[in-house]
Amino acid sequence: MKFSNIPQKLAVVAMLAFIAVQSKAQGSPLTGLSQPGNGYSNQAGTGPSATVFNGKIYIAFIANDSSDTLWITTSTDGSTFTYPGANYLGIVMQAHTAPSITTWNNELWIAYTGTSGQIYLISSPDGTTFTSPTAVLYETGSPFIANSQPTIAVFNGSLWITAVVNGSGTTTYLESVNTSNGTSFLTNDDCGISAPDGAEPQTGAGVGLTVYGGSQLAYAFQAQGDWNHELVVCTTTGTASGTYYEPAGFEVGSGVSALTYQGDLVLAYKELHNGNDLIISASNGTDFNDFLTNTYSGIQTNGNQEISPGAFLFGDYYYLAYTQNNSGHHLYVTHN
Repeated sequence: MKFSNIPQKLAVVAMLAFIAVQSKAQGSPLTGLSQPGNGYSNQAGTGPSATVFNGKIYIAFIANDSSDTLWITTSTDGSTFTYPGANYLGIVMQAHTAPSITTWNNELWIAYTGTSGQIYLISSPDGTTFTSPTAVLYETGSPFIANSQPTIAVFNGSLWITAVVNGSGTTTYLESVNTSNGTSFLTNDDCGISAPDGAEPQTGAGVGLTVYGGSQLAYAFQAQGDWNHELVVCTTTGTASGTYYEPAGFEVGSGVSALTYQGDLVLAYKELHNGNDLIISASNGTDFNDFLTNTYSGIQTNGNQEISPGAFLFGDYYYLAYTQNNSGHHLYVTHN
């Protein structure tokens, strides 16, 4: 693996963790992920988020130091990443959260939770220079305040943003807004109520959000400990009440990454109990009450509750960026 130096440097850079890239095999993420992934010596403070923009991979993450600033590394082939990447000192996030990145309207877009809990958007036409932050507001003009990192996805031509928010007392729920221009927002609560048994999303944990079947948005989240950290999935067309699913026996130990791959809803998250092993769960394409699951005992993700891995498509392959469960918090990338 090769790294290209650029002038900006990490305050602390761990020793390079070099792992040779295994040959690509286009199979299911359930069984085909390379282990343990591609070593990259940048330190990720929490979980990474990734997208493809103009044929290049962009991975965004928060600094692994008290600055809580935005870092971005890029790759044109999925194995050689810019090192150490670009550090945006003016973008400061709430500690223990993470940015969410996607491509929309031929621009790169990032949502993040600011130091006060307010969600912001920035965009870039070239992947390098970003706009000043735009505060995400409800129609009433009040700020979108979250207790988790946001997740963004493009659906029906609009940019959708979701996060966990505080309800009355100690309750939590999902809140989502969408925008057609990046500056004004509409509130959408189709998957914002609690699941049928009252399960509430885990405070601070990232929510999976992806387009499924071209006509639905799929949400996936970890429920609070009162509901045994169960997996909850909700789908919506964006104009009607969401449909909830709670596959039996699935416990989640982190934020959830969601991506549609080869017709299946594929979820990535950390094992709840021992070892911090990566778990991949894939639907059968028709019923989200049942998922096929594989635990990757050779891939351990960082143990913090709020951390989510970041899934993305590059070519015809499923890729996953994650924070390794070691003292260096190395950023790793794996693929099928």
